[in-house]
Amino acid sequence: ARFDEARLAAEAAALKERAAAEEAAKLEAELVAVAAAAALKEEQERAVAEEAARLEEERLAVAVQKQAAAEEAARFDEARLAAEAAALKERAAAEEAAKLAEIVAVAAAAALKEEQERAVAEEAARLEEEKGELLQRVRAESIHKGQELYAKDLRIAELECALRRAEISLAAAQEERLAVAVQKQAAAEEAARFDEAR
Repeated sequence: ARFDEARLAAEAAALKERAAAEEAAKLEAELVAVAAAAALKEEQERAVAEEAARLEEERLAVAVQKQAAAEEAARFDEARLAAEAAALKERAAAEEAAKLAEIVAVAAAAALKEEQERAVAEEAARLEEEKGELLQRVRAESIHKGQELYAKDLRIAELECALRRAEISLAAAQEERLAVAVQKQAAAEEAARFDEAR
């Protein structure tokens, strides 16, 4: 009876030990699974952080490109405004030159008329050469007209100088417009290269 009791106790202890071993193995397997899940979660979190950093870098690069595009657009608008200003200046210079040309034409017509009047006066003086009093008057009128013609000749010279200055201004405006056109072309090529790079 004592032997059976001892055997039963040993079997019970063996069963208890096996149950404890199975429980320990089960717990160890659960711990391994939990550790694997934690490692997987950490890997996923690291991948998410790396993706977020990459997206932030891309966002910063896009912001830099947008800033560069805005600056390029500002330079292009500045070149366009400069070209428009040069065109306006050139048109004003052309209008001024046309006005001066008209003034010169009027002055030339007046000079021609004065020349004809002087010829008539000279003819009248020749015809009235025998009459002293009338001759004196004609001489006085001739002197007066000569002074007027001299003043008008001076005016014509001034108008011709003004016309030359207007022509010089027009040439300068044309050179400025050409320079602006070159700048505009360069800006357009730069914009095209930027668009191609983008």
